[in-house]
Amino acid sequence: MEHIVKYIVSNEYCESGQDEEVHDVVYSIDKNFLLGAAVSATSLLINSRKKFNFHFFTDFLSSEHLEKFNALAQKFQTNVYLYLIDKTSFADFPVRAKWTIATYYRFIAFNYLSATRKTVLYLDADVMCKASPDELLDITLGEKYAAVVPDLDSVQQTCERRLGLPGMEGNYFNAGMIYLNLEQWRRNHFTEKALAMIGDKTTEYSFLDQDVLNILFHKNSLLLPGKYNQIYDAAHHFGLKTSHQPDKAITDDTVFIHYTSGSKPWLQWMRYPASLYFDIAFEQSPWKGLPLQDAHTISLLKLRSKHEYRQKKYLASLITQIRYVVNKLGLKK
Repeated sequence: MEHIVKYIVSNEYCESGQDEEVHDVVYSIDKNFLLGAAVSATSLLINSRKKFNFHFFTDFLSSEHLEKFNALAQKFQTNVYLYLIDKTSFADFPVRAKWTIATYYRFIAFNYLSATRKTVLYLDADVMCKASPDELLDITLGEKYAAVVPDLDSVQQTCERRLGLPGMEGNYFNAGMIYLNLEQWRRNHFTEKALAMIGDKTTEYSFLDQDVLNILFHKNSLLLPGKYNQIYDAAHHFGLKTSHQPDKAITDDTVFIHYTSGSKPWLQWMRYPASLYFDIAFEQSPWKGLPLQDAHTISLLKLRSKHEYRQKKYLASLITQIRYVVNKLGLKK
């Protein structure tokens, strides 16, 4: 399993006292989520009084990324570790439109870090910190496997039937934020179990690794209030029904905002009031001044056109729609 990590780049600038705890934070990402993860880390740094080790497990790194991540570590006097993953090891694993094989890198990350760490905060790259997370990081997990936030009601209603586990409804968690007990992870051999479950072709998991984690952690998780993983979906801006009330999704108490579906705030057209919390961190990161991500796939072009139309940018929407049609026809050829 160790061969999956090709090499590690260390950027160490954190000076801590002998008795001062340094908290570990991990991201598992591909090229398209590197910016999001970097800004997510920045959002933690500007909202917390804690000291951190940031671990980025990814299958892509460029010289520019290496330079920027080092600048991030130096600016905030923190530690940033970059792990290049051999993604061919996951070639046969199932994927979905919303999730690439990078979602499985967290299993390798947890296995790797469990050798030397006791706990780790896992965040999806589309999770931004809005307020102090320090109370969460002070939680004592004891024998619990993790501290997590229950998923949306719409997901809870189907989880027992899908997974065949009594008592799952109300306890099924969203895996975008996990405060993980690494000692329990290692003791229970969860990496091996998780990879075996995903690799089993006779069983299909609708939510991939999130389903697997819920099965492994069933009845052994500490449930946290929604402020630690507040789901936000910008689809309501162009008339689609979403799983939350837009005006109540983000409150003064919200600690982590989870920008789900196509609502990634690093996309050029995703300029809504809720994007503010990404923008604040982005402006304080080494990535400040760089262009946000353009639509580079057919699905993103379609999404961009819809949002531009709702934003009354009709000419821009038309141009994007033309790009969408040209690209779609090109693929058909």
